[in-house]
Amino acid sequence: MEDNLIPAARPVTAYRDQPPALIRATDDASAVRIWLERYHRSPNTFRAYEREAHRFLGWAHMQGLAMGQITVEDANNYLRWLANPPQGIIGKKKRRGTDDWRPLNKPLSEKSLSHSRTILATLYRFMCDANYLTGNPFALVERIVVPKEPMERYLEKDLWQHLQDYLSDVLPTEPGVTQAHAERCGWIFTFLYHTGFRISELAGAKMGDFRQREGKWWLRVLGKGKKIDFVPVTDLLFVALGRYRISQGLSPLPSFAEETPVVGRVSKPQAPVTAQAIHKVIKQVFARFGAHLESQGQAALAQHVVRMSAHWMRHTTASHQLAEGVPFLHVSKNLRHGKPDTTMIYTHVERDQRHDAMRGFGKKPTA
Repeated sequence: MEDNLIPAARPVTAYRDQPPALIRATDDASAVRIWLERYHRSPNTFRAYEREAHRFLGWAHMQGLAMGQITVEDANNYLRWLANPPQGIIGKKKRRGTDDWRPLNKPLSEKSLSHSRTILATLYRFMCDANYLTGNPFALVERIVVPKEPMERYLEKDLWQHLQDYLSDVLPTEPGVTQAHAERCGWIFTFLYHTGFRISELAGAKMGDFRQREGKWWLRVLGKGKKIDFVPVTDLLFVALGRYRISQGLSPLPSFAEETPVVGRVSKPQAPVTAQAIHKVIKQVFARFGAHLESQGQAALAQHVVRMSAHWMRHTTASHQLAEGVPFLHVSKNLRHGKPDTTMIYTHVERDQRHDAMRGFGKKPTA
């Protein structure tokens, strides 16, 4: 982490008594760097925690406070600051150290506030366990309870079919799009739809992760918390896998422990790509698809599509699996949710089925 990410605060000796600390930190900035080092193997977690720590210590620096001087009242003030930030700090995010530091591009929602509180409580708990601090103010602030809203960020069946047709028939004819790029785009969307992978999981997936057991194909996945699991390979994904591999000059089926990335570079399929690169490709496809819809006179739908991101595909496959009658527990395991309650956000499927069942209620029977 760069030195200017977190401002140095007053030394720990200004507010810490015995017992001696278990970390060699001379100030808050170095203590936070030690904490962040615990997450270096999880890039997404590291970035989220680094962003929150930078934002919080930037605020504390403006208040003239060190971490050990933060009270419960201060913690509440910080959360209120995130919910209603002054206009001067809202804008395109810029790191501290610049003349126009912008830690927020908009006020945080209740869900984001809850996430911020959880991260900071985790940070303070580490500092207390390390004897660097003696209390955790964020563990004492009121918990922010966020209602679980039904998931709305998914592609409806007709729209998903329209997108598939676009990927196979229209995208290869778009200006500046090569056949190889179009094939890779189609493979990315097919893979995400049939597996429910996160893009970070896709970026780390190898062809050797496709495994056959007792005549059934499975896909090994290294998920959150470095947990290894297996996802069933659908018949359609299996066909798409063979077709994509042949287009890349590979054999139809992967070999055991094959290191070829599931998604590689267009010009060099053996070279892996980052999650950020995959996300960019997906956003570009949605942008092109939106422009295509607008050219067909579907401006409202086009505006909806261009707001979509990679995670919509994970929500889409979950919604479609439930709609097609895949048991709730199977869907939960396919998505590798730590708690079945997480899968409950897809209750819109049951809601739609309930609406269909009630449409004819009260009508007089036809003769």
